[in-house]
Amino acid sequence: MTETVLFYAINGIGLGHVVRMSSLCRAIDKQRGDIGRSYYSNSPVADKLFDCDGLAIPDNLADPLPRRIGRILVGFGEALSKFRPSILVCDSHWPRPYVGNLRARGMRTVIVLDAAPPDRMSYVLKRAREDFDQIIIPHHPEELSWLYGKSSATWAALSAPDVTIVGPIARTSVSPPQDEQVIFTLGAGGEYFGASERNSVASFFEAFVHAANVLSYRKINVALAEGPLLQSLYLREWPYKIIKTNNLHLHLGPNTALVGRPGYNTC
Repeated sequence: MTETVLFYAINGIGLGHVVRMSSLCRAIDKQRGDIGRSYYSNSPVADKLFDCDGLAIPDNLADPLPRRIGRILVGFGEALSKFRPSILVCDSHWPRPYVGNLRARGMRTVIVLDAAPPDRMSYVLKRAREDFDQIIIPHHPEELSWLYGKSSATWAALSAPDVTIVGPIARTSVSPPQDEQVIFTLGAGGEYFGASERNSVASFFEAFVHAANVLSYRKINVALAEGPLLQSLYLREWPYKIIKTNNLHLHLGPNTALVGRPGYNTC
């Protein structure tokens, strides 16, 4: 019987989890082409990043949180029925107790787990261990040492047999460009739910335009990487080069400076 993997890539305003899961999906295909692959996501652009069949039910941040969670759970159930996976891979977020029940029924469960603040990581690992057979930590060991070096309890939890530290899971370009430029990005460009004025897309964009004006005056090439969720009104206010791509990593090289409001995965 062929093994099949379902990637659970939940993203509201960004693309970090979708990008990371799609990267892992491609890596599995290259190393084990005999494994079936599928995905479930609430991102409206997940199909542009995954190279396999999947189910995407776009999120609506304007809806109350209980309704959004309910929609995600219903869609997840539909994905399980459609793809019938033998392995479930989640990225940092997962529906409890749904996953625990699947594990109890014999499904293999894996989570790619971002580092949490030092005072919470032991608890996060404990909770993940209740639902998952394997925990993958996508951070460099030195980064983890810097974060948790003073906590013997956290180090003990990270050293458990069901935890594997693999380093960042990211897309890389074979021949990075040599162009000297500064690229500004807001990641996917979505607005944070309940964002403060200081942390809003408008505030960041205003700062980006000001910085770009200064850099351009000094004859430094600047560009804006247009995220798929960035509203068109901002693009009309950007007087410089615009990069339209779902593969920003192909534009980053040794002479590129990236300035943005991205999450951990983008960094």
